[in-house]
Amino acid sequence: MARIIIRALPYITGEKDILYVESDIRTRVLDYNNIPVDLRPYVCQAYQLGILVGGTDGRFQPNDGLTRASAAAVVHKMLDPAERTVYVTELTQFWSDEEFEEYVRKNEEDLFCIAKIEGRKIYWRSIYDKTPTLLDETGAPGINDILYDYVKHMLYYAIKNGVDFWVSYNGDMLTISYDIRQMNTWYGDIDLTIYSKPQYNYYAKTYAPGKQKTPSKYQWHLTALRDGDYLTRQGWQPGNDRTKIKWTQEKHTEVFRQACIDLYGPVQGNLFYEFVFPKYYARFLYDPWEDSYFGLVPGTNIEVAYYYSDENRVTHTQFWTTVPGVRR
Repeated sequence: MARIIIRALPYITGEKDILYVESDIRTRVLDYNNIPVDLRPYVCQAYQLGILVGGTDGRFQPNDGLTRASAAAVVHKMLDPAERTVYVTELTQFWSDEEFEEYVRKNEEDLFCIAKIEGRKIYWRSIYDKTPTLLDETGAPGINDILYDYVKHMLYYAIKNGVDFWVSYNGDMLTISYDIRQMNTWYGDIDLTIYSKPQYNYYAKTYAPGKQKTPSKYQWHLTALRDGDYLTRQGWQPGNDRTKIKWTQEKHTEVFRQACIDLYGPVQGNLFYEFVFPKYYARFLYDPWEDSYFGLVPGTNIEVAYYYSDENRVTHTQFWTTVPGVRR
């Protein structure tokens, strides 16, 4: 029922890509873990909108059917948003488009590469050519619309969590960085790079030649999704059992999840996150560690090229992906 609702809404009310914070909804829905993983994005969106929220006991009851009366109430809420009790989260409360754009205008010196914003599209400028420029949508349809929400959310989280946010653009590639530890390196801790022309993963090409079949438009670079003192606060010392330490913080992993949702869509974004995060996390548990994957992310039309190897000193966690043919 949740899937039917979310697929139908764009044609009924124009609503799509509903924002939600899964960790918040998980705490409210007592039987959340009983909801099939591939259906959770639909449930979260229907819950967020106040259309389908389960019973008064705090359970969604995913295996139960709807009575005719309940189904009628659901359809009524679909057709008339005024009848809904919308679940308000920090993300949906924070920053209207006007507030976001006002922040960018007031901080233009710190956001040099953002030349201007018009019609919910961000125009970029490079240090070589200061002419305001939209990204070429060849091979990435709708990328300028996608990036408006992507930047708005990442900048919001950076301010909320007290980390750096920066962008770099040179005409050939755009990099958007959420920089937790501010180590003054080439990379932040969540980096998305968008190439003007699709590229092959350099390390995969070098150490696993022929494995990557399709060049990538997007490149993710993940470093440490935790505050600088997070390990010491847990009593970590070199030589301790690595599996006894939590290596990432939820406040930062949720930023990455939202970034995936913004780029690939709510369904595929969640599936991409659930697939790549365990691969990223495994490198903290095992030393030395080597892992790779080439092909489609299960349940999506996103092709990923990933290669990591301590032995070959490929210690940057990078996931190179294609643009999904259909964003959903």
